[in-house]
Amino acid sequence: MTGPETNGLDLHRIDEYLAGLASVTTDAELRSHFATFHAEQPAAMPDDPFSTEYRSRVLEMYAHLSGRAYAPSNEVTLFDVGSAVDRPFPYSTGSAVVVGDHLMLLGQLVRALEGLAPGASVLDCGAGWGNTTMAFAQAGFQVTAIEVEPRFVELIAARAAKESVDIEVIAGDFLTVFDDLAAAGRTFDAVVFFESFHHCDDPVRLVGSIDRVVSPGGRAVFGAEPISDAFPVPWGLRLDGESLWAIRSNGWMELGFRSDFFDDLLGRRGWLATQSSQLASPDAGSVHVARRAAEFRTEWTLNNGLRSLVGTRSADGVSTDGRDGFLIFGPYVSLPSGPWRFVAHLDADACVPEGRVVVDVAADRSRSVLARRGVDLGPDVRTLVIDAELPKGVDDLEVRISVDACTHVHVTRVDVIRLDDPVANRVERNGDDRIARLSAGVSRVPVLGPRLTDAGRSFRRRMIPHR
Repeated sequence: MTGPETNGLDLHRIDEYLAGLASVTTDAELRSHFATFHAEQPAAMPDDPFSTEYRSRVLEMYAHLSGRAYAPSNEVTLFDVGSAVDRPFPYSTGSAVVVGDHLMLLGQLVRALEGLAPGASVLDCGAGWGNTTMAFAQAGFQVTAIEVEPRFVELIAARAAKESVDIEVIAGDFLTVFDDLAAAGRTFDAVVFFESFHHCDDPVRLVGSIDRVVSPGGRAVFGAEPISDAFPVPWGLRLDGESLWAIRSNGWMELGFRSDFFDDLLGRRGWLATQSSQLASPDAGSVHVARRAAEFRTEWTLNNGLRSLVGTRSADGVSTDGRDGFLIFGPYVSLPSGPWRFVAHLDADACVPEGRVVVDVAADRSRSVLARRGVDLGPDVRTLVIDAELPKGVDDLEVRISVDACTHVHVTRVDVIRLDDPVANRVERNGDDRIARLSAGVSRVPVLGPRLTDAGRSFRRRMIPHR
């Protein structure tokens, strides 16, 4: 196709760039070349990113670039299965940076399953080399892997046999397999996409299908997907050097998503996502964890993100120790827009509440205070509740409780509740316990920077070749 929607994509210029890659022999050199080239979006997209017309335009651009109509069978990766059993990607690259970034992200992906019971069911979508599949299985989860590439199916089965772990592998594309699973009444405690969601040519339909295969109370996890405030259109083909190489040379689908569209995509199906921002390397990517809005509730403790500058820590929390400062702060997570409630739980048996505390909700590296209130404590206070309306998603959000030398209190955890959660207004009480309710508005809303500073950054350590 060479119409006005695509003729801004100069295939001659792109092919000259790709020809220059022919002499590249190492993974590191190839990646450095990827960073030197990109193409501009050729024309405005249709207004409605959820429309059939919009998707058709994306597929037209794909056909123009790749020279073929898209089909899941295009997602082919050629490699020797026998060699990959012993040395799969990322180890096959010989690059400490690629291996290190991959392992950091893999660790964050496994941590995203925190709270699942041993033996919980995990659906690993687009399992590729099987690294996530093996990690989940060896961690004790019951794993089912979906993979469209026959060589990867064979590889995962061989790796599972070698390590004596039980893994179910289903050959097929996401949409077909999800339909089959839903028809069979099968659901999973977690559905995981690791560098794979962006290979589906119909993300709107795929999100609708996810809802059918996630168990009540379950979650969907998106690792290293190209989701960025900086992406130039709601969703569409990525036109960085690596993505153009993948599309034109290999025929793979390489989509990107603007952050607000991705949130809306989930929101229209009743889902909310938070983004982890605790990776050691910014180039290692990010992990989004989505839950149904009606079920969105999480818990922060000193073992999973909360921190303390003063006080004495114990197995179940932290008590004041006569010093001034932050008894708790953290955990620096991302929350989507909307009404939120933060409930700090106190243990009067460990320390009878006395004195005064200041509770606040902050973001933007603590520079923006979204809600704040002082509270006078007493022996019957068991919880501190503070509400904050987030008009837009925020990064590195934290809850802080500051104390002085006269304060006596023991904090065990902080619950985070979406206020349209049907249980949000039911805070547990013990007898006639009084709840110190803090109703606070937004004192200052920060203008936050993009979650990723460049739309392609989280993909530079992908497998070469990749699916």
